[in-house]
Amino acid sequence: MTVNLKKPGFMYGFLLCIPLLLGWPDLTYGKNDPNLKKSANLGSTLILLDGTASLVGKDSRKIRMLSAGDVVLPGQRFRTGLKARAALKFADGTFLRLDEITTCELKTLEVDKTFGRRNITIYLFSGNVWLFIPATFKGKRGVVVEMPGGVVEADRSTFRIGVYADKSTILKVYRGSVYIHSPDTSKDMKRKASKNQIESQPGLEQRRGRVKKRWSYFVKPMHQILVRPDGTASKPFRFMRKPDTNQWVLWNQQLDKEVGN
Repeated sequence: MTVNLKKPGFMYGFLLCIPLLLGWPDLTYGKNDPNLKKSANLGSTLILLDGTASLVGKDSRKIRMLSAGDVVLPGQRFRTGLKARAALKFADGTFLRLDEITTCELKTLEVDKTFGRRNITIYLFSGNVWLFIPATFKGKRGVVVEMPGGVVEADRSTFRIGVYADKSTILKVYRGSVYIHSPDTSKDMKRKASKNQIESQPGLEQRRGRVKKRWSYFVKPMHQILVRPDGTASKPFRFMRKPDTNQWVLWNQQLDKEVGN
């Protein structure tokens, strides 16, 4: 039997068989993939960099330099250099700004504007950070900043945190109310603190013969709190605007005005 390859019908059928042999391409790939839909919300964008910043490993060794426009992903640790400043923007409109010689890790980042879900957790190892959390995002959960001696939970607020070489920490609030507590504080203590009941009770953990105490406070605007190196905390107390003013504060306040604070 002789096959006439010149006949149009045969060639048409032959071409149709090629995809069956090689496999049809998945034309719907990515359309229903939730991970791809959230890809824009999986990282924070480095929008401003004055000086140098780099990704670092857990051993603090530099992995690579960062540039404006780079995306920092959950699990990555980053550090600013000497006389450097950097600003990160999240999908919900939150800004995280770093002063010089500051080391942070982006632990979790999930933002879903449609359903108002947000899960942003940052760990501050050392240095100074400024957070601007806008009031425009309608979510049930705020932003969490973990530190060596405590945890900050905030929403629709502006505040700054400094972690010093001796692991003491200072929190200053400029807008909104910020909740700060010891790392092992329960949710029940948060409810009591919301009723302005100052909490300081013995914990379960023993350190060098002393009982570590749990504590939690709501810090109002123009108030600050100090967490000591041993993990204990002062009561919130007021600070004056003029003595607090420095180049770091003025720089951040100017940027806050530009984004609509």
